[in-house]
Amino acid sequence: AIRQAAILNALTTPIALLDARGKIISVNDAWHRFGDANAINSQRSGVGENYLAVCDSTRGDEAPQALRVAKGIRSVLNGEMPNFSLEYPCHSPTEERWFLMLVTPMADGRLSGAVVVHMDLSERKRAETGQREAQNLLHSVIENIPTAIQLKAVHDDFRTVIWNKASEEIFGVSREMAIGRNVYDLWLAADA
Repeated sequence: AIRQAAILNALTTPIALLDARGKIISVNDAWHRFGDANAINSQRSGVGENYLAVCDSTRGDEAPQALRVAKGIRSVLNGEMPNFSLEYPCHSPTEERWFLMLVTPMADGRLSGAVVVHMDLSERKRAETGQREAQNLLHSVIENIPTAIQLKAVHDDFRTVIWNKASEEIFGVSREMAIGRNVYDLWLAADA
């Protein structure tokens, strides 16, 4: 038990261990810290509470997701699924945050419970959002610039992946005709 606690506390991701009925039997220090930082901490950080009952009793906008979580945990605890995962938003008043919940069985010869892990995906999600915004901006610029712009995939036989509106007008080849075709085929089509 001491070794198990030391291992769990060395991890920076919030982790809870559930018994076969869904009761929280142990949590790591990261679970405590998350609870403290988000004003959801009881003295025992949920130890002794039934995780499934908490999910089942959730009301409001979070209820459908909480019921999905409870169903997933039950499926793992019943041996119906080898694991369960769910990516979900958990925004605070000061920042947007996303987490990935992973539930895996805890077995010592027989199924004796589950390990619940909540991994913070916020940095990755913010990077993905930034990347999408940059791609949308670049696409808008390429599409609206009055110069013909094309992008060819040199690693794929020079197939066209971008063909802007100006290219359609200048070369008389539609985007539908250009995308996915070899650049040399396009010139032949334009001359025909």
